[in-house]
Order: sequence, then structure tokens, then C-alpha cells
Amino acid sequence: MSADGVQNNTTVAPQGNPGGTMLQETPDWDSYEIGEKEIRAVFDAVFFVYDKESRGYLSADQFGTLMKAFANDCRPPVSISSRELASFQDILDKDKNGIVEQNEFTSFFFDLAWITPEDRAAFVKVSKTILISVFIV
Repeated sequence: MSADGVQNNTTVAPQGNPGGTMLQETPDWDSYEIGEKEIRAVFDAVFFVYDKESRGYLSADQFGTLMKAFANDCRPPVSISSRELASFQDILDKDKNGIVEQNEFTSFFFDLAWITPEDRAAFVKVSKTILISVFIV
């Protein structure tokens, strides 16, 4: 709480019950919802970590570095070939200008974030097969 009596809550995590006392149990993250603005902000922040020159787009090398970092964070880690990276970049590059622009990146991952856990699991299971059979043939 600030000196003027206004509560400063800068976290997006569930903090406790409305009465002000903290709950002793772990927050229920499954019931906590954030809005479109917050989700887009997360993807924008990730994008700008890799857009080091603040140009508003990722080169093929920058996109590859980003996607390899994502793949390494998977459990278990996933390997991505150069052909798979090129195909995935082509999917995100809606205007086919050879780069992944901020709006293309954010829109793709924002749309992916809203799918159900069941759909996400199915997507992960078949995505590599789809990429190989459809985009790399």
C-alpha cells in the first residue's frame, strides 16, 4: 500500500481472497484468466528480446534463434531442423516478404494461446508430420 492509502498491486498472479487475508493454499492458476491485451504483451515482449535492433521484424537468423530457444524450453527438448525452421517461418510470414514482422509473430502465437489444451496436444502431436508432408515435400 502506498503512503496515500492506494493499494499497489503490480502482479498478475492471484493474490488472495477479497477480504485481504492471504490464502494458505496455492493459487488456482486454472481459474485465473488474463485478457487479450496481457497475452499480446507477452508475445510482443518475447519478440522484442530477439529483435535486438528494434526494426519490427525478425530475420531468418533471429527467427531461428528464437524458435530454437522455444524448442529447448520444451520438456523434453525438441530439435528443429533448418528445413522445419524455414517452413515454420514461411507459415508465419503472411505477406511472403521473407521476414517475420511483429504483427505476424504476435498474431500467430496469440491465436495459438487461445486453443484448448486438448487441441494444443493434438497440434503438437501432428504438427511435425504436417510440416514434413505438406510444406517440405
